[in-house]
Amino acid sequence: MEKFAESYVRIYTDYQCTFNFHIITKHLIEDVKAHGSLIGHTMYSFESLFGFLKPSIHGTTALGEQYLRS
Repeated sequence: MEKFAESYVRIYTDYQCTFNFHIITKHLIEDVKAHGSLIGHTMYSFESLFGFLKPSIHGTTALGEQYLRS
């Protein structure tokens, strides 16, 4: 994972290193060690919640405030 992250940054620059990239390359191994194999976990409940909240968002800034107002 470390070699992949180093290669990715070298090829695509820091600009392309999103939050998801950070989570996968920095925390995935620790999470698997702490909680077990990913096969036994699901994101369905969170994805369902996002589907419920998505219509209340009307832009790309101040997302937290938009959620709270709606």
